[in-house]
Parts: sequence; C-alpha cells; structure tokens
Amino acid sequence: MRSARIAVVIPGYNHAAFIGEAIASVLAQDWPELELHVLDDGSEDDTLGAAERALAGQTRVRARVERQENRGSSLTLNRLIERCDADYVAILNSDDLYHPGRLAALAAAASGKELFFGATGVAFVASGETEDFAMFEDWYRSKLDYARQLPTCGFALLTSNFAISSSNFFFSREVFDLVGGFSPELSLTQDWHFMMESLRWVEPTLLPARLMSYRVHPSNTWRRLQEVRAEQSLRVLHGFARWAGKATLNRLAPTAVNWPGFFPYFVRICGSLLSNAPVGSSLPAELLARSAGAAERHPADLAAIRRLLAAARPEAALPSTEPIEELLATIAAQWSEDQAMRR
Repeated sequence: MRSARIAVVIPGYNHAAFIGEAIASVLAQDWPELELHVLDDGSEDDTLGAAERALAGQTRVRARVERQENRGSSLTLNRLIERCDADYVAILNSDDLYHPGRLAALAAAASGKELFFGATGVAFVASGETEDFAMFEDWYRSKLDYARQLPTCGFALLTSNFAISSSNFFFSREVFDLVGGFSPELSLTQDWHFMMESLRWVEPTLLPARLMSYRVHPSNTWRRLQEVRAEQSLRVLHGFARWAGKATLNRLAPTAVNWPGFFPYFVRICGSLLSNAPVGSSLPAELLARSAGAAERHPADLAAIRRLLAAARPEAALPSTEPIEELLATIAAQWSEDQAMRR
C-alpha cells in the first residue's frame, strides 16, 4: 500500500531571514511521499534567493521554487494549492517552523478518512525585539481554556482561532476544492474564513502534541490594521450564517440543525473573536430566530449545556494555570468523547 502524497506549500514574502529555517523544517520530516512548493510573492528582500539556497543540493524531496509579482497571501496560496496533485496539503508560512514528525502524525490521523482537516498544538519562537513574547503562552492557554468549554472543535473555532495560523493547516486536497480556496477579499482573516467554511464539510481533528512553531516578531501580520481585522471577522461570521441554517455533510458542524438543544445557549453565552459580546450579536436575526425554538435534547446537547453553564459560574472564572500540553490533551480527548456520543 502506497503512502499518502503530501504537498507542503510555502507562500514567501519578505522573510529572507526566516525562510531557510522554515524549509529545513520541511526537509527534516520523515514522510516518504513528500513534495515542497515555494512561491515568493514579490518580496522586496532576498526571500527567493534564501529559498533557493536552502534547497540547493537536496534530492530527497521534490521541490519547486518560483516568484510572482505581489498578489497577496490568499491568491498566492490558491495558486500554490491549485497546482498540487497530492492527497493532502500542508501550509507553512515562510517565518514559521514544523517540528519533527508533524506530517507523519497528521497523516496517521487522516488515514481512512475521505475528508480530513487537522491541526496540532502550537509552540512559539521569538525573533527580534519582541517585548510581548512572554505573554504568548498565557494568551494561547486562555484560548484553549475557553475551547474546552465547548463540545467540538467547530464550536471552539466560532469563538476563537485557536489554530493560531494557516501554518497549522493540514487538509485533504478535496477540502480545498469544496471550500473554494482562500478568499482574496479577506487580507487578514482568510485563514479563519477557510476553517469556518471547511466546517460545512468536515469536523477538524486536533492532535494535542505541539508540532508547529509560530514565530513571533515585530512585523507579524496580526499586529497591523486591527480595525480592518474586526470588519473582516464580522464578514467571516456572516459567511458562516449563509450555510449555518442548512443541513451539512459534517454532522458535528456548529449549527442549530446539528445541535438544536445546545446552539441557542451557545449563541447567547459565548463570546466571539470580535469582542466579549455573545456570538449571537454578530449573527443575522433570521438565523437566531430559526434556532430559538429548538427544543430537542440529544444526550450530547445536554452534556454540552451542562459544561457550558458550569464554566459560566463565577467560581469558574479564574484563568487556567494548567500546562498547555495537559490542556491540549484534555481538549482532544473530550472532543473525541463528544463525537462518539453524537454518533
């Protein structure tokens, strides 16, 4: 039986200082059927040259390096992935890193599944003078602490992009086609949009090991244009609402159709990426009206309601101090149990 074919795509932009290390982390992966595609998106520095030097002389991994005029991250990713003829696609931004064994672990989790979207735990690495680096572990822990209140990865993604970055994406090539690629209209939230749209088709799988490092440096994209990010985040939620009232291939998708007992509680209690206001404040009234009368109480809905209400009590409001590795393991196990209950 042949190994699954995995294509890693690296969109590069002004990361001459980092892309060599990113490429090296791909070459260090222990997967036999691996290819690497690098596309420099019109960098103003030597990103292209750094990529070519990082690949010079290696023959184990089939690799291609190209350059284009600047088109933005979404169109760059779409061009890279559309050319891939692989079973799975993994994204790595040109300033991030894979840990050894990442691709093998995700491929093992995907084995036997027709559609797959996977992510792992995330570590952080600092570069440059990054005064706020020390807060990233606490920030990540807070995202995970919130996520464990919820019954599925999909519900957690509706409130917070705990995957952190598109560098954490590993998905079936078919998922990309079903979603329709990354939206060029969203310059800052295209990764969250892609995940939210994929929920219609497949429930994401979280591997608790921290197998990807997000590089923290003064020029990270998320640091810029916060007002634009807020506006684009609202557009992502409205995009979700366009299909959230319909039946979905993913029977665990976070909708009132799939979770008629839990969804009304969720939209009234849980905050979103935009603010501490409930998710429901950012969703169209007609979607909320359709879910308001839901009365079915599936055992999975009841368990999710009890967990959510317990987490909303004042005594549960203290921030978590658990090690992140333990939090990740708890969440992954909990979501697996909840999925089994729903089947």
